[in-house]
Amino acid sequence: MHIIQRNPVDSNNPQLKPQWIWATFEHVDNAPMAQYPCNVANGCGTNSSTNWINQPSCGSAVPSSSVRYSYYKQNASVQGTNVRPKTTGTGPTKFPWNPKRPYAQGNTTAASAMPQATRCFSIYPTTAQLNTQWQTALAAFKTPLQNYMLVGTQWGGNVEPREGNPLPDNAVPAMLSNMTLETYIQNYTKSTSDGGPGSCVGCHNFARLAVSPAPQADFSFLPGLAEPSTARSKFQTPK
Repeated sequence: MHIIQRNPVDSNNPQLKPQWIWATFEHVDNAPMAQYPCNVANGCGTNSSTNWINQPSCGSAVPSSSVRYSYYKQNASVQGTNVRPKTTGTGPTKFPWNPKRPYAQGNTTAASAMPQATRCFSIYPTTAQLNTQWQTALAAFKTPLQNYMLVGTQWGGNVEPREGNPLPDNAVPAMLSNMTLETYIQNYTKSTSDGGPGSCVGCHNFARLAVSPAPQADFSFLPGLAEPSTARSKFQTPK
């Protein structure tokens, strides 16, 4: 789940930048943390163990033996993590998973295609503390929401620019990924053949309008789904 909002332009509060703010949530048991995760609090640019940036895998995982992960199979004979399964099929669209329900049945039942995923970037300590507080409060109501967590929040980088960091500087934190969406691109700082970088801001930067010459859509992919012939009909001058 994502919660997205945009700060309004406020002449009475010039310090409030008109920036988009992304917050992404997911289940706590989606995937284990990598053995050497990138520490988002210090930029992870000086740790030699995080040389997996812009590589297919961010290394081995540190799973809990008592957890059944959605994107990681315990003791699987799969080499590497976060490596996209090979696609199969013919035609313009090739699916790494079954194209029809049940989607998880088919290629992913084979050990060689099991989506072995790890979380490459650590969670901010303050965010982790907030998660514990909310999970404890929600547990009192016996709601499934107690099993979810805030992965992180991201906003435009020109609000808080950084220097000396190999990660993108157009967002803070530079990288923020949801395991269900950026399973195989979370450790990439630039766009790849499989999609954009593992960053909310970096990915939404590719959002365009459905009219020529495809101008930017203010970080929203929704206008790109509009019918091109009628996308701007109400703004056209009547003849």
